[in-house]
Amino acid sequence: FRQHLPGPFLGTLVDDIAMLLEGQEAAGSCLRHLSIKSSYQAIHVALPLKWFRRLRMVVVSPASVPLYRYLLPQLGALKELETLVVAIDDDPSSVVRLAEKRMAGLDKYPAGGEANSDAYKLRGGFRALRRLSVDGMHSDIEELLGKINSTVLQDIAIFSVQDTNMDIVALIRPLGSERISTSLRKLYLSLTTEFPLVASGADTIHVAFADIFSFLRHLRALENLEVMSWNRVLSISDEDVRDMMTSWPLLRRLTITSDSKDNYRTHDMWTPYAPHISRPSLLAVTSLAEGCRDLISVSMDVADMSDSELETLETHAAAAGIEPQTRLMHLVVARDEHFMRLSLPDID
Repeated sequence: FRQHLPGPFLGTLVDDIAMLLEGQEAAGSCLRHLSIKSSYQAIHVALPLKWFRRLRMVVVSPASVPLYRYLLPQLGALKELETLVVAIDDDPSSVVRLAEKRMAGLDKYPAGGEANSDAYKLRGGFRALRRLSVDGMHSDIEELLGKINSTVLQDIAIFSVQDTNMDIVALIRPLGSERISTSLRKLYLSLTTEFPLVASGADTIHVAFADIFSFLRHLRALENLEVMSWNRVLSISDEDVRDMMTSWPLLRRLTITSDSKDNYRTHDMWTPYAPHISRPSLLAVTSLAEGCRDLISVSMDVADMSDSELETLETHAAAAGIEPQTRLMHLVVARDEHFMRLSLPDID
């Protein structure tokens, strides 16, 4: 079933569904996938998921903050929910803010059901969740991650906006919990810092990788990691790369990028080549590939290579007893601006 509704008619959606299912609760239990998307404005109609107790996939984009908070306990109580995709609209200028006190159906259709039970609150929710994609402010995402009690969660994609380094730490901390760390295979992080706040001096634009991502070391089952740091420069040392090798022995794909959005690239505060910014050596990346035998792809800016480092690499490659890494197919050591700045020794 698919229905395209003009924005002004979204408010009647709940009433229409209620009328359709009145006296036919069994019909709602047949629904497995529910997707509600709006290209007009953030969605702010209350949809009681107690009508659809056997949902396996839910997509809501973009949801107003009131709708998100209304749905969160209901989503957690869905015993068969395997995939959740939600984008949270937290724009103060949104028309959603004007609708918070008149959110359609919020009082008329209370959440009810297991979402309000003491058992749910005690044990947590999302117990069958396997895939999560969430877009929003760090505080809302942090709250959601803290409520997940799934031991089969394998794929997480996070698109977050935050102000400070500590906001990122608070966001990532739940990922290191035992219930998530034992099952997570794939992690995508797109972390956007509001550049005007950084430019004002509220927080440093440079940050050490280990200071922010230390909780990710607990993800022993991790196979794919992609980190996009927008408007904040990540400093990555050889020691950080060695920690990656020991923390993620099953790693297959690794991408770490620091970049600037919009016109901030030309701002005086955007200094990705400040003297204290570290980039890993190619030798460290080579050791990572040797330590993670299943590694297929690495994309990460490396430091300039000296003649002595090249000689070390050649000696290492020629050493007897070194088992070659035969799986690595994709190695990117410089992108965009760094491609023009990277210094390599002449090779005869």
